Amino acid sequence: MFRLDVIDAPNWATAPFTKTPEGYLKGRACVTQIGVFPYFMSDGTIIHELRCPEEVFKKESVDSLKLLPLSNDHPDFKVTSENVRQIQVGNLGSEPFGDNVYLTVDMIIQDETAIQDVTAGKRELSCGYSAEIDPTPGVWGGVAYDAIQRNIVYNHVAIVNKARAGDSARIRLDAAGNAVINSEEIVKEDNAMADPIDVNVKVDASEVQSLIKAEKDRADGLQSKFDALTTEKVTIEAERDTLKDSLEKAEVKIKELEATKMDEKVIEAAVARRVKILDAATKAGVEVLADMKEADIQKAVVLKIFPKANFDGKDQVYLDARFDGAIEQLADAEKADADTRTLGADKVDTKEVEDKPNAEKARQAYRDRLNKKKEE
Repeated sequence: MFRLDVIDAPNWATAPFTKTPEGYLKGRACVTQIGVFPYFMSDGTIIHELRCPEEVFKKESVDSLKLLPLSNDHPDFKVTSENVRQIQVGNLGSEPFGDNVYLTVDMIIQDETAIQDVTAGKRELSCGYSAEIDPTPGVWGGVAYDAIQRNIVYNHVAIVNKARAGDSARIRLDAAGNAVINSEEIVKEDNAMADPIDVNVKVDASEVQSLIKAEKDRADGLQSKFDALTTEKVTIEAERDTLKDSLEKAEVKIKELEATKMDEKVIEAAVARRVKILDAATKAGVEVLADMKEADIQKAVVLKIFPKANFDGKDQVYLDARFDGAIEQLADAEKADADTRTLGADKVDTKEVEDKPNAEKARQAYRDRLNKKKEE
């Protein structure tokens, strides 16, 4: 949150400002102090915030005042290196000092218009700074507060006409018509703060209680909305995680089905190979024992057709090739036998004068040739 603090700058427990030979004004002034101060909020409520010594005089906070630019009234933006030339009328010194109540710093005003304004009576100072608001209530110095300003970081100091604290530096209040800086962006809020008030104004206790209750009700409403959004967020996250888990399960199932499909193909191929080997063994007249491996059956079939075959040092690829050759031999022999049977049948059916003893002799000679080929 960005604040613009105003205090009375002239001649408070320090030497008066003096003019340099160049016409500049220089001196030391109080720019802020400790205390509990009221803030009018945009909804009309009053929030009392504590600027405690441990925060106001924290080294990091005090150091942030060093060499800051001095402006004539507050700009409507956060001062940076990109825009400082638009507003700077002087600057602060490098030795801010806190005495546990007031924070003072030396400064020099170099712009002629600003010098004339100060000479004419525009002598109050307003700090532009950011702070973290700790919403922890309490009592400090007998004064109740609603929140604490922490980690105060100053951005600039402005010369203003009217301080909210009256004509002394004992109280720090906001300047009227200020700007609120959120992060790196400036947001103009014309109604962010009400007109200046004096600390001596009496406030009706019932009115204050009513304002406090309204603020509490508003906070409770915001909390309820926050809780509802939190619940919705958790529900959405749960649904997202459920969908994610379902997707992962589906992906696993797909992989399992693909693996099963591959296994079925492997099994089908293995069964076909087994049938092929057993069929060849049957045709070759090889006895297949229960514990025989497929490779052993293949070897037996090959040896049945090619008795001189040698498998020493040979791999499965070689064995498969010899086995396929043996199957071809079996197929050729089977075809030749079928052709012979057909020829004989034709002779019997078509030639009534066939020499039956000669035909039987030819068939026997064919069987002898097959047996001899097997033995080889």
